[in-house]
Amino acid sequence: MPYTYEKDGAAIYAESFATIRAEANLARFDADEEPIAVRMIHAAGMVGLEEHVHMSPGFAKAARAALENGAPILCDAYMVSEGVTRPRLPAEPGVAAFPDSVSKRAAKHMRELTAMVQQGHRAVVFFLVSRSGVQSMRPAHEIDPSYAIALKDAASAGVEILAYSLVFNTNSVELGSRIEVTL
Repeated sequence: MPYTYEKDGAAIYAESFATIRAEANLARFDADEEPIAVRMIHAAGMVGLEEHVHMSPGFAKAARAALENGAPILCDAYMVSEGVTRPRLPAEPGVAAFPDSVSKRAAKHMRELTAMVQQGHRAVVFFLVSRSGVQSMRPAHEIDPSYAIALKDAASAGVEILAYSLVFNTNSVELGSRIEVTL
């Protein structure tokens, strides 16, 4: 029997937050702190994180007031693809593409791996693809041509380029099958 999957973003979030609230130990958070802890767990995908979250007294109220008064939000990490949405998926069915935005750092890493191979070391780029139905992987040359060139150059220099699927089960995530990489 095929599975039916929820496709409505709001419904997915509601179910995710309900699951977190059912499974996480949120009792020590007050009404202002609890939604923050839930969002943190959701972003990390890690029930149990709440045991490591500590908020100073009055933090949640002060943060909300600051945001409501127009305070800027500063982030020290880039959220990979800021959530998967249809416009970010490649046009070709069954094809995964990387990166989803210009990544000078990724291109730099390809050049560093190329240098390692040239020094006689083994170097491997290992992609883990979490989207189901993917048969091949390619650089997103239309998004970041510099990265696409750097990846091709790395492969030409002898850097191994591997891609594997992930298989999600009820209680585990396992390494799936190898995916073709098209450069």
